[in-house]
Amino acid sequence: MQFIRRHDLTPHTRIEMVRLAWLNQGIYGKMTHIAQDYHISRTFLYQLMWAANLQLETLFSEQKPHVQDPHPLFEPFILLLRLEGKCSFPSMSSILKYCQYQPNSVGYLSECFHNYGAALPSTLAMAEHTVVFYLSDEIFARHQPILVTIEAQSTAILKMQLASERSAETWKAHFDDLGAHHFHSIGMASDRGLGLVAGYHAACQDARWVCDRFHEFRDLFDRRRQLERKAYAAIAKEDEAAHTFHNAKSEAHLHKRLQHYEHAHHACEHAIARYDQLDLLLHLLRDALHLCSPFGRLRTVAGVRSELMLLLSLIEEIDDAALLNHRHESQQWLEVAEGLLDNQFEPLKAVVFEKLDAIVQASSLVELVNSFIRPYLNSSKGQITQETLNLIMFYHNHRRYKSGKRQGKAPIELLTGEALEADWVELLIQHTQEASHGPSLTSSAPLALVPGRPEHTTPKARPICTSVSNTMNTPTTRVSTP
Repeated sequence: MQFIRRHDLTPHTRIEMVRLAWLNQGIYGKMTHIAQDYHISRTFLYQLMWAANLQLETLFSEQKPHVQDPHPLFEPFILLLRLEGKCSFPSMSSILKYCQYQPNSVGYLSECFHNYGAALPSTLAMAEHTVVFYLSDEIFARHQPILVTIEAQSTAILKMQLASERSAETWKAHFDDLGAHHFHSIGMASDRGLGLVAGYHAACQDARWVCDRFHEFRDLFDRRRQLERKAYAAIAKEDEAAHTFHNAKSEAHLHKRLQHYEHAHHACEHAIARYDQLDLLLHLLRDALHLCSPFGRLRTVAGVRSELMLLLSLIEEIDDAALLNHRHESQQWLEVAEGLLDNQFEPLKAVVFEKLDAIVQASSLVELVNSFIRPYLNSSKGQITQETLNLIMFYHNHRRYKSGKRQGKAPIELLTGEALEADWVELLIQHTQEASHGPSLTSSAPLALVPGRPEHTTPKARPICTSVSNTMNTPTTRVSTP
């Protein structure tokens, strides 16, 4: 037997079929006659009668209808699990199964969040021209680069792009796209990534690039650790040469081993001296970039410039070839001093600290955003997509900080100066509705009585990404094949 769908049988037609079946119950041959008149099977006719009886019994029963508990709502629930709770899809599936929510498969959840991300942009768009200072960096998901640019003061992610490589051309297109969305960069702080720096200079030729203080200090302090290890290795060689000298027996061996010890002793003294000099100068250099002296006095621009000139010249005099790479950066170090306040102290402390907060000294904020993104990359097991990045970006920009000086404010609020009308969950659902030009991904069906056991009260999820057709009441026709 072959069954086909009958779209010509409307609900009113089915009601009429059930009415005729009720009126002719017990009359021999009537069910067959009704089935032949409507070209349906008797099995389907009996199913309609059974469903109608069950609906009437439920409708006129004294028991109260079991309406699903709307709290917690399914769609906000899974959004909070994924973004606030940083749960992986397998973990979310386990939680939903324990709470007896349907559907709860990993594939279903993955498709839902893919649709969420597809409805979101990868680049923020401003209504008017906005001047910003970029902080940019590269992070990796299984050797695939992710290009991230944030705004320095608000920490809002302006663009997060999944790229195939991180060349200068890719970064230039990244910054050009930001310009097309009404962002104008007056500068950027980043590490020394060759493609990143070259791409920024190509896209924003009039803007200034600075290597942030965090990476500058990191390179110098890495060299200090290398010199420290070399000094300890030289000490070990000197000690070994001393033991070898004391074990010599003949005069010839004593003279030869004495020369070896003197050479090891000279190399040890030289290695220790290089380490001690760089260690002291880096300590003084770090203190020179503080806004206040150790005695609590506000440093002046001229004083900081003088200290930096002296310290940089002393670093250049250290006998170390690796430090030659930092000599051409002396002017950048001096430019850092321009951001320090002069000795004219403002009468109001609040105004002073507002000025201090406006100084962008490092791109460590973008490193903070990278650490925020990393748990989602780890929970995705490296299977990251642009849609996932879009969703993470929307959540970061619209979530409100829970502590710190930005407490109670979302990054998008700090960037635009406009307060959000609702929580990020509601805004995401609303944006998805507008992007799809139709009902929400979790639009609920009208309230209707459904056949089921009266004692069954398991909460059911509303459909999210796909429409589920109810095949119980779909008319079918049995066609006999020859």
